[in-house]
Amino acid sequence: MEYNNRLKFLLRKYLSEDLSAEEHIEFSQWIENLEQQQLYDLYDEVNTTDPFFENLEIGYAHDRVLQSIHREIKPFSKSTYPFRWLAAAAVAAIFLFFIRGDLFFVPVKKDKTPVAFQPDSSIPILDSSSTVLRLADGEVIDLKQQNQSSVYYKNGCRIDFIAGGGIRYALAPAIPIIKHKNVGMNIFSTKRGATSNIILEDGTRVWLNSGSSLKFPVSFTGGTDRTVEVVGEAYFEVAHNQQKPFIVVSNYSKVTVLGTKFNIKAYPNQNQIQTTLLQGSVRINSSNASSLLVPGEQAIVRKSGNINRSNVNVEDFIAWKTGLIYFNNLSVEEIVGELSHWFDIRGIDNRSLNRDRYTGSFNKNKTIVEILSQLEKISNNHFTIKERRVLIRD
Repeated sequence: MEYNNRLKFLLRKYLSEDLSAEEHIEFSQWIENLEQQQLYDLYDEVNTTDPFFENLEIGYAHDRVLQSIHREIKPFSKSTYPFRWLAAAAVAAIFLFFIRGDLFFVPVKKDKTPVAFQPDSSIPILDSSSTVLRLADGEVIDLKQQNQSSVYYKNGCRIDFIAGGGIRYALAPAIPIIKHKNVGMNIFSTKRGATSNIILEDGTRVWLNSGSSLKFPVSFTGGTDRTVEVVGEAYFEVAHNQQKPFIVVSNYSKVTVLGTKFNIKAYPNQNQIQTTLLQGSVRINSSNASSLLVPGEQAIVRKSGNINRSNVNVEDFIAWKTGLIYFNNLSVEEIVGELSHWFDIRGIDNRSLNRDRYTGSFNKNKTIVEILSQLEKISNNHFTIKERRVLIRD
């Protein structure tokens, strides 16, 4: 089929950044004029038969990509511009692709000279194993210094260090818990660059993202609920207990559950708290509002107490568990801010007038230069790195 061959040819040149102005126009017209089923057939054929794409390690989650093409490319190419975050009032079309594990919604744009990074452009990735458990009595256990599969007993509790860096925290019935006037709280935390996980005494599993912490009681025994506190980002798989709800407190938001799977993002430097529900149900409470989420929904709690709900692709918001840095409707400066969770970025100097917003993901195992080079391809920005500071300019 001639249109398939021509599209493959244009796609090769597009990914090689070798399209002429005329070919840009032709490429966008091809995409605009394809019917939905033709798009489906083309992507199936490209992904499975073309050696060029195989060498580029292109792959995709079939349903998600095809739905995104139908939802984003077609409306956009008809100049309806319903999605502000697609960065694009001035372009004729948009093309969605995965390359080496990275997903981008990429505006077709005019040619530009690539940035030349400075000689001191290396910003190291942060230590991915910096995780500590601070016990209620003040003792600090550095997980990096513990032997995997070792066991530690403290104050009637058993702590198992699991292969891969996580821990299991449980009561040790043979050893009585020392009674205090105040039961006290343990703090499980990751430094910037690290992720880890913990199994609590009730069987609840918690994964912590970079620069996050979970405060939990020495024991859930007694009381009417299981209350923990989160700073940063965490994914929960809560053990069901009808008589004792699980409550997650994070600054100006409170999430109440019985048994469910959800993600919460509550970094101190952000002006909102984001809760995404995968399974079960949760109730979100703020200072002046309350909302019940169902699976597939996300709640944004503002500092004002307002709660906004929306339907989302929940898998995007737990992509960090598998080594992806996912960003949704963010400016370029905000994307670089997200990268600072994983790279030792000391500051951001934004001199750009670009106010476009983007959605996509990066593999966090790439270097900062590789990621910023990819980011240049989807924006009109240039980046300079000096003394671990990132300069953003037009």
